[in-house]
Amino acid sequence: MKLIFAAEDCIVGFLVGFMLIGFSGEFFNLPNWNILWGILFVFSFILTILDILHSLTDMGWGHIFLVIIGFVTNFIDGIIEILFIIKFFNLNITFLKFLSPILSNSSYQFAFGVFFIVNSIFWLLLWPKYK
Repeated sequence: MKLIFAAEDCIVGFLVGFMLIGFSGEFFNLPNWNILWGILFVFSFILTILDILHSLTDMGWGHIFLVIIGFVTNFIDGIIEILFIIKFFNLNITFLKFLSPILSNSSYQFAFGVFFIVNSIFWLLLWPKYK
């Protein structure tokens, strides 16, 4: 359990994925509520950190492959979340300036959104089988 229940990060992952698809403008658009979106990404990042800590306490040799995949996907999630936190709070971090074209590109936003959704589906379907 992380905050309230075990699958909360997957639910937030779905929301973040649909938000990113909305930012891309491929299927629908979202308003420019940068502070709200930034706060949601901060919350998602906190859940990612809690998921990593939870995975550290749940390491077992019976499902070590899933734990490794979990660390990799959480690392990718965390990087994407940090980048969008920087974007929506308009933080000036000079060594990450080169990534701003990626964050503004609708194709990348769509791909990141699909990644979050597929990742959440993967964990919702597979992880309970190993518990």
